[in-house]
Amino acid sequence: MVETFDIKTKTYVAPETPLLTAFDWHLHPREMPLPQDAKDKLPLPFLSPLLPSSVFAISRLHFKNLHSHDPAIKTWAAARFELSLKVSQESTKY
Repeated sequence: MVETFDIKTKTYVAPETPLLTAFDWHLHPREMPLPQDAKDKLPLPFLSPLLPSSVFAISRLHFKNLHSHDPAIKTWAAARFELSLKVSQESTKY
């Protein structure tokens, strides 16, 4: 769930509906409603297979262990897919 801060009014802006982001079968990112069990635990973090491209937090050592990004990748969407796939193949929870 991405929360924002309105820079003009200097106020916190809560998201209207928490969404889960994942890939569809064509590898396009899609937003879906958060499952009820995750909603019940809010504001605790929830697992999501895909983060918005502007949000990225991972241990430097773990990122290096995943072999960083492929230098041939030229777009954020492809990099986001690559990292999501690597992490899911490793079955690591963040």
